[in-house]
Amino acid sequence: MRKYSDEQTALGSRTVKIETGLQEATVSPVRIGRFIKLIKKYKEPTELTAEMACELIDKIVVHEAVGKKPNRQQQTDIYYNFIGQFDLPLTAKEIAAAKLEAERQAAEKVRRKAKRQRKSMAAFRAKAKADRLAANGGHKFHKRVCERCGKKFCPHSSRQTFCNIDCTKARRQAEAEKNRLAEKDGHIFRQKTCKICGKPFWPSNGQEALCSEDCKKINRRQKQLAYYHRKQSEKKAGEAK
Repeated sequence: MRKYSDEQTALGSRTVKIETGLQEATVSPVRIGRFIKLIKKYKEPTELTAEMACELIDKIVVHEAVGKKPNRQQQTDIYYNFIGQFDLPLTAKEIAAAKLEAERQAAEKVRRKAKRQRKSMAAFRAKAKADRLAANGGHKFHKRVCERCGKKFCPHSSRQTFCNIDCTKARRQAEAEKNRLAEKDGHIFRQKTCKICGKPFWPSNGQEALCSEDCKKINRRQKQLAYYHRKQSEKKAGEAK
């Protein structure tokens, strides 16, 4: 029974507190009228005096600040005498301005985040570069072995494979010679086209222009006939004179 009595007492006390809070939250017309009289009394003041503040304001609640400079914000709630906390409804212009300000703050937050990320990445790259230089003895890339002469060297780029310009030229010349030999299919001279039969062939020297003995015989006969006809023409021309 005693436990039940204690619970009833606690419940009654809690009910009284709730009713008191509801009464305080509800502003009666009489209290509103008294507040309006105060407003009329101090209409269009040139300065805020201590007497005015004491008559109009019941209490001021300052909340903990949030954020960091220069965007630090701190909420302040003002409770007036007779009516408690009161906020005027925002106009359409003020709502639009608040929306623009919220968008600006969101964009500024994104910009600051991107700036922090860029700064972090720059610091990361700088550290990675310093570590790489320290590991490579002050050079940007690891030492490599020249593919031409076999000597170790420090490259200036990730694609460098030869230690100097001489090895580079020698390798290029070797590649060019290799390509020429591949094109000649193991022959010394390039493939030619026979002047008589028109067939392709591999010459044994740079002056050879005919592919076979038969073509050479045909070429000799053609030259002999051409020589014979030229002489006959010269002979007839001499007799005509």
